[in-house]
Amino acid sequence: MLTAIVLAAGQSRRMGAAGDKIMTTLAGHPLVAHSLAVLSSLPEVTDIVMVGNSSQVSALNKLVAEYDFTKVRAIVPGGVERRESVNKGLAAITWPTDFVAVHDAARPCLAKSEAREVIADGVAYGAAILATPVVDTIKQVEYGVVVSNLDRSSVWAVQTPQVFRYEWLVEGHAKWHQVREPITDDAVLVSALGHKVKVTPGSAANLKVTTPEDLALATFYLEQGGRLCL
Repeated sequence: MLTAIVLAAGQSRRMGAAGDKIMTTLAGHPLVAHSLAVLSSLPEVTDIVMVGNSSQVSALNKLVAEYDFTKVRAIVPGGVERRESVNKGLAAITWPTDFVAVHDAARPCLAKSEAREVIADGVAYGAAILATPVVDTIKQVEYGVVVSNLDRSSVWAVQTPQVFRYEWLVEGHAKWHQVREPITDDAVLVSALGHKVKVTPGSAANLKVTTPEDLALATFYLEQGGRLCL
């Protein structure tokens, strides 16, 4: 059994006048509905927990009812940081589960095939993340000045979903204060426990909507790229 935690508690600070990106209309539907539709359609996903801002919980409940997302079993308010929100999502799982898939609702263009591949790898290896190899030249910069050149052949850009054994992720969050590096995703916590994380090749189309400009690109991938699930 696998439970998906969908994170929708971001502050949308970089959206400017576009406002709350989670409820922004994208290809005719609220942005958050796209991720829920994909995950709900997968036989591997048995349950879904939604984590949103406290001010959004009522609206999210209405959305779930309107779209009949019956796999959504809990909608809870998130924390200030991403790690806190995931931890609150884990705490909401009161039913048996073997694996957890953590996905950012701000990635509405997730393809079913990508989701199924990373889930399969997560089940096989215990931990797996979607990622794409970096194609740009990468430089380390300090105070606006280049200090070194990084080998891009070994650098990947990480996406979601990220899939983990339930026990590993719970333990990782319980020991988060022992991690001596920035906790930018859940793979950092699981890796800190000594577990290897499998990388599942993703796609640039699985972009994270961060700015108003991203909305047009996401609309293209959904409507023209065959990633619309609603």
